[in-house]
Amino acid sequence: GHKWLNSPFGAGVLYINKETLPKLRQVYFGYLNTSVPEGGWGAYWENPAAPSVSDWVFDQQARKFEIGGTSNYPGAIALGETLGLINEIGIENIQARVKELSAYCMDRIEQIGGSLITHRDHDRRAGIVIARLYDDLEVDRAILRDLHARKIFIAQRFTDYVGGFRISCHYFNNHQDIDRMIEAMEELIFLIGRKPDYVKAY
Repeated sequence: GHKWLNSPFGAGVLYINKETLPKLRQVYFGYLNTSVPEGGWGAYWENPAAPSVSDWVFDQQARKFEIGGTSNYPGAIALGETLGLINEIGIENIQARVKELSAYCMDRIEQIGGSLITHRDHDRRAGIVIARLYDDLEVDRAILRDLHARKIFIAQRFTDYVGGFRISCHYFNNHQDIDRMIEAMEELIFLIGRKPDYVKAY
């Protein structure tokens, strides 16, 4: 949940089809995936006569993937709140907003001479924009470091030599956020003293 759901680390949701569930092998064992003892776990832990060894019956429903220990209660609460906010705004509204912002971002990148790796087709992309400025990867890396120093947080990601700046637009961003990033890039291009020269070869 810590990415597009805007929740803290360590909180998420696992969906398992009920027809698939019996086919999945249980790997971890803990008190949260066993049958609850009579009186509950609190009473069990406080009972001096509680046995050290028992024939536990392990749950075969979705609970079999719980393991025990202290759960991430703050993360679960935060995830619930962020899901509530997303439902309040509306998934369709968020999708439209993200697509509009990413399209604006792509336009602005091309205006300063950048090259898009992300597909232009509205139906073939998500909210992530991948772009390059310079053929020399070290120059782009220097730009990234400078953007971070200005508290403009984008990333750089590659797979099989394909990639570049990763700009993730979400519903809480706005045109001003993108403009601030582009203006910083323009300033750095001016300081470098030559126009962006990356040419996409695929």
